[in-house]
Amino acid sequence: MLSTTTADSPIQVLLVDDDPRLRTLLQDELEDEGYQVSTAADAAGAWDQLNHCSPPDLLVLDWSLPDGSGPEVCQRMREAGITVPVLMLTGHDDVTDRVLALDAGVDDYLVKPFSVEELLARLRALQRRRWEAEPVEPDQLLQLAGLELNLTAGSASFDGTPLPLLQKEFELLQALMRVDQQACGQADLLAAVWGLAEFDGHALLEVYTESLQGKLRTSQGALQIEACGDGAWRLAQRVLAP
Repeated sequence: MLSTTTADSPIQVLLVDDDPRLRTLLQDELEDEGYQVSTAADAAGAWDQLNHCSPPDLLVLDWSLPDGSGPEVCQRMREAGITVPVLMLTGHDDVTDRVLALDAGVDDYLVKPFSVEELLARLRALQRRRWEAEPVEPDQLLQLAGLELNLTAGSASFDGTPLPLLQKEFELLQALMRVDQQACGQADLLAAVWGLAEFDGHALLEVYTESLQGKLRTSQGALQIEACGDGAWRLAQRVLAP
């Protein structure tokens, strides 16, 4: 079982939820598992702790807060360079809301009602991904048919012309480029981009592949995204008009 301590110190979790009963229940469960938990009841309290206390190792963040939304808090964190993994708790379960949260920088998404066991499993997965992530070497590039991803700078270009991408579009393109025009399955893409291999994300992937396809087409590049059946996609060469 994955330890809830690191270097003999417990994993720090910041729990942000305006429901006092749920907040107390989750705090008790997390502390029983060995986590050290601090709490906040609103966005202002969360932001105060993120700025004036030692940053937590993990953040459990409710969507609906009295003075803002969880995605707004997360986006503000990411803009400030705070990279703490975020697990979003929410009653919102449609694709549009999932895309909004993931684009804001949320790492995982848990729909209410949920079991404590599932919450703990998702926190362990976030913890594991953070610890096992390999640092990117300086100036590491992926290149294919004139398309270039700079993994260090987080930028994309085609034949030297910048290609503006959302963060998740960049990560999706990176996953597709790594398999060099071979098919990449739905579970592999969801795991690589959102860490959600067991999530039924076909509709979510369709949203992002369609958006990315449009940008590749606009760039006049020689690549396109093809659906390969069974939820798989691949990058493929396309024939350009003479």
